[in-house]
Amino acid sequence: KALAKNLPLEGRDFAKVLAQEEKFNAFLESRRYWKEHGEETKQAMIAVGADFKQINKVDVCALWQIWSRGKDTGITKLEAVNRCKNHFLCFGCAQIRARKMSRETAMRVDAYLRMNPQMAMSMLTLTAEHVGGLRKQLRRIKRALKKLLAKRRSQRSKKNSSIADVLAQIEAFTKSIEVAKGDNGWHPHVHMLIFHEKFLRMPQLERIWAQCLGQYGRAVINIKNVLKPYEYADADDAKRKNFYGAIMECSKYVCKPDALSPTDKVAVWRECKGWHMFAFGGGLRGLKPSEALCPPEQVRVDEDYDYYVARYDRESDKYEVEHIGDLSDSKRAEVRRVFKYGWIPSQLAKKPVKLKIETITVFRGGNVIKIHRPIGKVGITECRR
Repeated sequence: KALAKNLPLEGRDFAKVLAQEEKFNAFLESRRYWKEHGEETKQAMIAVGADFKQINKVDVCALWQIWSRGKDTGITKLEAVNRCKNHFLCFGCAQIRARKMSRETAMRVDAYLRMNPQMAMSMLTLTAEHVGGLRKQLRRIKRALKKLLAKRRSQRSKKNSSIADVLAQIEAFTKSIEVAKGDNGWHPHVHMLIFHEKFLRMPQLERIWAQCLGQYGRAVINIKNVLKPYEYADADDAKRKNFYGAIMECSKYVCKPDALSPTDKVAVWRECKGWHMFAFGGGLRGLKPSEALCPPEQVRVDEDYDYYVARYDRESDKYEVEHIGDLSDSKRAEVRRVFKYGWIPSQLAKKPVKLKIETITVFRGGNVIKIHRPIGKVGITECRR
């Protein structure tokens, strides 16, 4: 009725509309997960030396969201949200990243297969032995992957490549590193989507990967054929399902959000932060994505919009939606200022400690300079205060 009369929805009515949005539900699951495991995650982050800014950024993630709704079309869109973008620790940001990467991968692969229908598509999984801790295994597998791609470039640079140059047959690929943990410890491995014209020989791939790892014999790898040459255009539903499943497997999260404990997640975040865990290579690099398979997200049309703010209530464990009308800069700044800090550690909430300051005089370049410095050892906490 409100849409027919061109009237804004009330907060309760718009909350029912947001309950059908995938992003809204992802952030709601993230807040509920943090409510249950937040304290344990904070203590684990403090134990590894994380500062207050890093902890607070995850703690206040998705405390507020600003949504818009078209008055004529009724289309809803997420305008702003205070995301932490830490896909290692945040449940919601991990889902948003997986959705974004899988969409971009599907668009690029669709464009590449339309231009090269003779290519076959396979999913390659590279594993390593369980030797050492997480840091040692991650560095080992990353170094081995770098050597593998270097061998591919050297084989493709040859004028006359033979059948033994199995890596030269890989025309394009995507690579991603995933970290899992089982009964025998950490298990980092590599997922790759490879595109080739000829059949790849498994024994040769196993020997090459074992050489890159620096181990004797053959390494354990797994290759699964997803699409055969000239099969993408006329693929049935079963082939399409395998196609999307392979893309999701190779472009999902680094570690499963619900499979690891908070302490293990912090360990993965500590070792992997700053790394490029996903990348395109070969013919997929620099390729303009195709919009035929995955259409672009909602395009702004020339109409008026109503804006709503969804604030998360920690006690009731749900979002309270309120209609705010237009979205001016002052209202946006007010929402951000109110929900900027959600958690203040006890050591920072205390009154500042007065430090004893001494003044010394030094000579630099013929000038007399007075320097004020604290007496005795000063810790990080005192400096922040």
